[in-house]
Amino acid sequence: MKLADITTRDIHDLADSAAIIQRGIIYHRQGKVKSLAVKGESISAKVRGRNGTYDVEIYIDDSDLEADCDCPYPGLGCKHIVAVLYSFLEIKKSSSTPKKNSLKKSDQLQKKTRWNNLTFERYTEGVPTNILLEALELFENNEALITKQDTYKVQGKAGRYDVMIECSPWSSSMSSYCQCLNSYSQSAQPRCKHVVAVGLTLLASSGMKIPAGLKEQLQLKLQDERMEILLKNLNMEMQAQQQEQCQQKYGMFFKIQKEGGNLVLTVEKAVKLKHGGFGKPTLLPVWYYKHNFSNLPAELAVPLKYMFENLDTDSYYGPSASEKFVKKDFSSLTDIKIFDCLRQVYQENQEFFPDCSLPKDKAKIEISIEKTEAGNVFQIFARIKDTVLPLSNRDSVVVGKDGGWIYTRQSLSSRGCLCEVEAGKQDLLRKLIDSSGVILSDEKLPGFIEKYYLFLSSL
Repeated sequence: MKLADITTRDIHDLADSAAIIQRGIIYHRQGKVKSLAVKGESISAKVRGRNGTYDVEIYIDDSDLEADCDCPYPGLGCKHIVAVLYSFLEIKKSSSTPKKNSLKKSDQLQKKTRWNNLTFERYTEGVPTNILLEALELFENNEALITKQDTYKVQGKAGRYDVMIECSPWSSSMSSYCQCLNSYSQSAQPRCKHVVAVGLTLLASSGMKIPAGLKEQLQLKLQDERMEILLKNLNMEMQAQQQEQCQQKYGMFFKIQKEGGNLVLTVEKAVKLKHGGFGKPTLLPVWYYKHNFSNLPAELAVPLKYMFENLDTDSYYGPSASEKFVKKDFSSLTDIKIFDCLRQVYQENQEFFPDCSLPKDKAKIEISIEKTEAGNVFQIFARIKDTVLPLSNRDSVVVGKDGGWIYTRQSLSSRGCLCEVEAGKQDLLRKLIDSSGVILSDEKLPGFIEKYYLFLSSL
């Protein structure tokens, strides 16, 4: 980069904020830049500030624009630097144009060209209806006043606001600043009613006409939008009330139990009684789930959706409305993932699982031979930290083709437990559970231990 290549975009990139850009431009236009000198690829100048005169040095270093100022501002790009750079651009522009009259014509042509590139539709595209309507009222009341090139004042309810607009002569890109927002924007879309009002004024000066009946159309559109917001808020409140009523009326429960040699997972619903507790539970039908999905407790949404998508059904179109939330087939890994969802729900709220626990930690398989009066009993257990659960053919089942989970309960009156296990040979684990409780004679015990101890330890 060279000094001759500097543009307003470079100045904006160097400045620390939009407010500094605005103040620097004001300093430039008030003539506070003094003794500006250009030597090679450097600029030196003095700028009168509030508390004295400050020295500014601007130079090109390794193709980068660098600047220093001895004012007390702690940042890098202060208003004095911005003022000097704008003064430099003005000097560069005037020196490249030999005649004052031709400069005015060029400025007018450029200004006219860049606003002729814009149409009303393109300029107002994406502007919120309320802002466009307020800007139109400012425009109709002639509140947008041009003070200097690219600088305007707009009369608002709280006073007058300074507005700056820079529009590319080759495209519809635009940057703007408004005192009401105290921020600089390089967006192609105007950000406030004052900027929009100035744009409408400039478009009108280039020959554009405001579409007939626009104000009435905007007023009707604004009413429609406000009504839409009202209906949206009412629908949200109604949905929240329906969800609350649904949750107050019914309780949802997951029931996990062993039936024969299989694990059965069901979902039940029960009416909440006025004096506490629940009525008799019934299986959750598919139609109720579909009708009340958005009103069900949020923590149940994922496991119920996952279970619904994997219910046992022979229909190509999925479960029918009359079918119930009952699952017995856990032969695929996708089916097994349901347990991950249920375990997460259990960790957050155990009330959905009245007769079964789902521990967070994995269980380790342990094998022991205990000497009793009947003989040496071969036993297999699942250990979860300090909890030891005996596994047997009567009360336990290894779930899924590839296993990974075991369900067991110590007695018919106790809670069940569905846990993930650290074991790789699931078919062997099933066979060992079937053999749990086998009695070994004293004569066979030494040979059994010698032959199978290391193999069983690998489990």
